[in-house]
Amino acid sequence: MLIYSLMDQPLVVKAITIILFTIAGGVSTIIGIYFKKLADHISAKTKNEKYSTIINNINDIVQVAVMATQQTFVDNLKKNGKFNSEAQKEAFNKTFNEVKAQITPELENAANEIVKDFDKWLETQIEATIKKIKG
Repeated sequence: MLIYSLMDQPLVVKAITIILFTIAGGVSTIIGIYFKKLADHISAKTKNEKYSTIINNINDIVQVAVMATQQTFVDNLKKNGKFNSEAQKEAFNKTFNEVKAQITPELENAANEIVKDFDKWLETQIEATIKKIKG
């Protein structure tokens, strides 16, 4: 009975209303923060997956180009005993040019979001792939 008599009081009703609105505001803020963090997490994950896909696509192109140069150019020169440092540079340039020809401008632009100097990074990727193939 005491509670009902207090509820009839305008001051108590106003106080309870203020408390409820404060709690509701706090809860909605917490929910908003949670969904912002969730959206940020999803965005970061999507961005990382995008970058991973870009790097993997470029590495696939590099691997195919290195193997093609190896089979069509390097192996023949080695077989004939003509694979020297000049031929090595020529093989590298052939591979580099082939990779650049296969990479679309969109793919290169996307890669430039990840690396500072795309051509230098590409050279490193080619060298690493050659080393992997050589064993």
